[in-house]
Amino acid sequence: RLGTEYLQSENTSFYLNYALENERTDNGLRNTQGSEGSLVSGMKTRLSDSASIYMEERYQHGSALTGLTHATGVTLAPADRWNLSVGSDIGTLKDAYTGAETDRTAGSVNLGFGTEKLQLSSGVEYRDDETELADASMTKRKTWLYRNTFRWQFTEDSRLLGKFNYATSDNSLGAFFDG
Repeated sequence: RLGTEYLQSENTSFYLNYALENERTDNGLRNTQGSEGSLVSGMKTRLSDSASIYMEERYQHGSALTGLTHATGVTLAPADRWNLSVGSDIGTLKDAYTGAETDRTAGSVNLGFGTEKLQLSSGVEYRDDETELADASMTKRKTWLYRNTFRWQFTEDSRLLGKFNYATSDNSLGAFFDG
């Protein structure tokens, strides 16, 4: 991972980061699909003490999919201890083997609450992928992703951590996935 950040002002920063993954960090095994890389350039600006926005261009490359997506988002802190973020991701990815294109549209909402000893967060993402098949027909996949985490600090040395993630997906070819 390599990156840089330029602070234009107290409220605005520009950044450029590149990450290359050739093995999984959780088990140390080589990625069976080859190296996967991503280049992210963007800007983040704080509009007020309780609101900020970001805009990014994300280029990913690898042995499976390559392409550019555009991401935007807003983060709000409407009250002490609460935060809310909304984001979108739109772009086109191309299959390295077949040349088939996938048009991706995604949106997400995340809500968080935190105190010194308790932190909770929950998020939902909807992704709509329209993919070209080898015979030039199209298939549509709709995916819902749910993420939930919590952290409770009992004492200075003891914490209870939890995570529950769930995904469900179906496509126009009839395949359905839950996980």
